[in-house]
Parts: sequence; structure tokens; C-alpha cells
Amino acid sequence: FFPFRRQGAVKQNVFDKIGVSYLAQFNNTLSGKDSLIFKSNPLDSMKFGLKQSIPVSTNFNLFKYITVTPGANVNVYSYARTTSQIFALTHTTTPKGERDTLIQQVKSKVVDNFQTAYDYNFSTSLNTKVYFDYMFRSGKVKQIRHFLIPTLSYNYHPDFGSSQYGYYKKVQTDTLGHSRYYSVFNRGVFGGPAQGKSNSLSLNLSNNLEMKTKIKTDTGYTTKKILLIQNLSLSSSYNFAADSFKLSKTTLTARTTLFKILGINLNSTYDPYVYKNNLKRDIQQLYVNYDGRLARFQSANIAAGTDLNNNIISGWRKKKPNKAKNEEDPIPWNLNFNYNLSLTNNDNTIIQPVHTFNFKGDV
Repeated sequence: FFPFRRQGAVKQNVFDKIGVSYLAQFNNTLSGKDSLIFKSNPLDSMKFGLKQSIPVSTNFNLFKYITVTPGANVNVYSYARTTSQIFALTHTTTPKGERDTLIQQVKSKVVDNFQTAYDYNFSTSLNTKVYFDYMFRSGKVKQIRHFLIPTLSYNYHPDFGSSQYGYYKKVQTDTLGHSRYYSVFNRGVFGGPAQGKSNSLSLNLSNNLEMKTKIKTDTGYTTKKILLIQNLSLSSSYNFAADSFKLSKTTLTARTTLFKILGINLNSTYDPYVYKNNLKRDIQQLYVNYDGRLARFQSANIAAGTDLNNNIISGWRKKKPNKAKNEEDPIPWNLNFNYNLSLTNNDNTIIQPVHTFNFKGDV
């Protein structure tokens, strides 16, 4: 609903467009072996919780051509049970009852303790639309239009793993003193507030490319629009709050259709950091300072597929002027072809391809 919308206002301002929603989800799951669930208390095998969400958003124009969309979201989690973990040392025993091997482990137990947690985040985005037209005076191609939508987004949420919230606890993991943090809501059906602070700025460039051609008819010339690329997107982000590796991996996605029946999809990932084979991980060094290129290729997936059936084939054929009375309708059939090429280059040594072809048909 819009709590600040003015009745009868001809022109809406940013307060009129403030929208508030409320969503409540209750979930209860019962899991376990059917032979054991009802032999004990069934409540011990249940996981139930309540999640309430309140998103708030609005939008306004900046400098006439830029659309700004700020928003905030608040989540409230309610559980009747939480999780507690402790570090324990136990010994195995020999057949004579003597102590043998020392076993160190982290044990979890369910605590009947009603607890409510909350998290929130703030985001805003700026986007506009840019058109590039390329006109041709001669030839069949009349015009090529490049449609670009740049989107700059900002997102912030605090570190709910901080001790001041009490949602994450510290537990020892071995006798050397190593430890880790765990969420007291890790058994919750909706999870809980996320650990780690985010203060990120992301950029997405969405592109569309189409072409207009001239077609000669009996009465002159007409134009036909052909979609060359349905979508070509490039996106990346930078997290100011991260201790290291602030720049995220860059993703490139593309989608188009050839000959009206062949769908092609491309997804690829590029890593902006240097990968060290001896460490089996990235290091804190930008790839552009190491190789001169902005990022290294990491993975890609190319998928192509089409569906053929009797209706499509009939549409390709010329229609007969008259259909005989005794002519029967064709038997419906369908064929599906899918090809997938997966490329991986995780260790930056050799690109490993995997080809997959699927075929399916029915009559």
C-alpha cells in the first residue's frame, strides 16, 4: 500500500510513490525415519518458524532521464528453538576397557528457547536508457539500433555476525585452540541474519541490438525488424567493506534466437585476480597488473536448443488452396534438440571443454 499518497494529486512526488508491503511466512517441517518419528516425541523432529518481511521502496527521476529507485527491507525471524554447540573430548576404549584413541569433536544440541532476530538492508539504483542509431543510405539494411540500459546499484547491510547481536557464537574446534563461529539459527527453516558486512557498488550494462531491413513488395518497399541480440549483459561489483578481494568476478551473459527457432544462451565468468597454482587459490593481486588484461577467463557455458513439431513444419510449407474432404489431420509430433558446451579454466593452465547433446521426441 501507499501510506503517503495524496488523493486526487495530478502529479505524484517521491512521497506519493512510497510503497510498503508486508509478507508473513510460517513453515513447519517434520523429518526423520518413519519408524522412529512417532516412537518418541514428534515435536523433537519438527522444525518450525515464522519469517516476516517489510519491504519499502519508491522512485523518482533525476535530471529528467535518470530513474532512481531507493529501497529498504526488514526481516524478522522467530523460532521456538535455537542451536548450541560445544567442544568435547572423548576416548575410544579397548576390549579390556582401557582408554584408546582421543576423539575431538563439536557437538550440537537443540535448546528450547524462543528467540527473535532481525536483519535489514538498504539499496538504491540509478538507471537510464540510451539509444544509438546507425543509418544506412544504400543497401538492404536501413538501420541498426543499439539499446543500452546502464544500471548503477548500491547495497548496504551491517555485519549481523557481530557479538552485539548475539546471533553467532564462537566454539572451539580442536585442542590447538582453533575456533569458528556458528549461527544459533542454523536449524531454522528460514535460516537467520547473514554474517559479514556488505557495502557494495555494482554496475550492470544491458544491451539490445536490432536491425531494420528494406523489403520490396508489389506496391513498393516496406521495412522488417530483425532482432540480432535479445540481451547482452556485463556486470561486476566492488565491496568497500571486504577485507580483501573487494572486486567481484565479472559475468557476461547473452541471449538471442536464430531463424526464429534456435535459441542460444551464453554465460561466462572472468576473475580479476591472479591465480597461483602452488597455492590453489587467488592472491591479492589484480590481473591487469600481472598480465595487462582486465581479467582472466574462468568459465563459460554455451547452450543451443530448438523445438520442432508438426505445426512448425506445416507453417513453413505453402498452404493448399482447398483441403480435400477425406484428408485427415496430421499426427502431432515433437522433437527437442539441446546442445551444451561447458568450458572451465579454474587453475589458469588449460581450458577443459565438456560437450553434451540431448535429443527427445514424442508422437
